[in-house]
Amino acid sequence: MAIGWIIVCPLGASGEADAMGDSTLYIESAVRKKLKNGGENLPPRPSDGTKRDTVASGWLDDENNITEFASQPWYPYRNRIGHVEILNPWTPKNGKYLFDGLGNCKEFDLLKLDTSACRSFEGMFRGCSSVTQLLDLDRFDTSNVVSVSHMFLNCLELRAISVVGWDVSCIENCDHMLAGCTPYVLSSEAQRSLVEKVVSVNGDTGTWRRPIG
Repeated sequence: MAIGWIIVCPLGASGEADAMGDSTLYIESAVRKKLKNGGENLPPRPSDGTKRDTVASGWLDDENNITEFASQPWYPYRNRIGHVEILNPWTPKNGKYLFDGLGNCKEFDLLKLDTSACRSFEGMFRGCSSVTQLLDLDRFDTSNVVSVSHMFLNCLELRAISVVGWDVSCIENCDHMLAGCTPYVLSSEAQRSLVEKVVSVNGDTGTWRRPIG
C-alpha cells in the first residue's frame, strides 16, 4: 500500500488548463504495483457512479517532499482544485504548508487526516482564500504540534473555526496564525492560552470570538 493522489474533473474537461476550482483532489492509500513494462500503475480514480476525467495523479514517495512551499505534487494544478477529500486514514509526517496555495478550494473533507505525527501546522492552509469552513479542525491531534504560525494566512472567506479539541501544551509559535482573516474562534478553557494570543478581543473563552484588525 502507498499514498496516492489524483485530481479528477468533470468529464471532458481535463484539457481545460485555465479552469478554476472545477476539480477534486483525492488522497487515498492504494496498492502500488510494478508493471511488466517497467513502469508502475497510477492511483485508481474513485468511483461514485459517474464518469470523470483525470487531470493529474501520482504517488507520494516521501511525504516530507510536500511540506515546503510549492513542493506539493498537486501544486502545478492548484487553481483547478475546488475540493479536497481524504478517502482513508492518512498520517503525513508534517502539516507544514500541506495545502498551501489552494486559492480556489472551497471545501476540505479532513475527517480521515491523522495529524498525530505532525510537529508543525505552519502555513497549513496559507493562501486558501476561498475556503469557507474547516469543520474537522477540532478533532486534529495537536499533541506534538509546536507551531501554528501563518496557518490560516489570507483565508479571506473563512468564517469560523473550532479548536475545542486541541491540546495546546506544546504550541510555542502562533505568529500570524489568523493574519488576513477574521473568523469566529470557538474554544474551551483548555485552549485559553492559545486563544488569548491569536484573538485580539475581550471576551470569555468558550464563546465565539472574532479577531479584530
